[in-house]
Amino acid sequence: MLYGCATMVKPVIDDEIDQVCDKFLLSIGYIGLCEIELKRDSRDGKLLLIEVNPRFSGTGDSAKYAGVETGYVHYLDLIGRTPAPIGPSRFDFSHVMFAADLAAFPDYHSQGVLTWTEWIRSLRGTVKYFDFDLHDFSNARRTAQAGILSLISGLCKRRH
Repeated sequence: MLYGCATMVKPVIDDEIDQVCDKFLLSIGYIGLCEIELKRDSRDGKLLLIEVNPRFSGTGDSAKYAGVETGYVHYLDLIGRTPAPIGPSRFDFSHVMFAADLAAFPDYHSQGVLTWTEWIRSLRGTVKYFDFDLHDFSNARRTAQAGILSLISGLCKRRH
């Protein structure tokens, strides 16, 4: 709610965000892999720079589902090949950090930001997970267990 990685993201193209990020990176002479976290101030609609991460992150994992293989593009850059310009081609999904989303819900719910119905509806449609893949059952089980325990713990704290 205040800071940190989003638990759900949806891909969009926003020219204003592109311009703000490009201007900032050019102003410091940065070239390379980077993820910039911005938030839009709900009071005045202005973009606020939160942090700059010269690395991959959890929500950055969503790029591959949007059609941008950032890992491969980064590899080509590292070995001295110039990657072809590439942009997103798919926008019809939500990218969720499963365990973090389960852990965050009690806070959103207790603050009146998100109802049970709204939360469940947010998971409709195509969902791609950062940390939950049934093809890797052992990891999926651990992620589900940790997330469910966090959800239950958070809900129990809110009752007392």
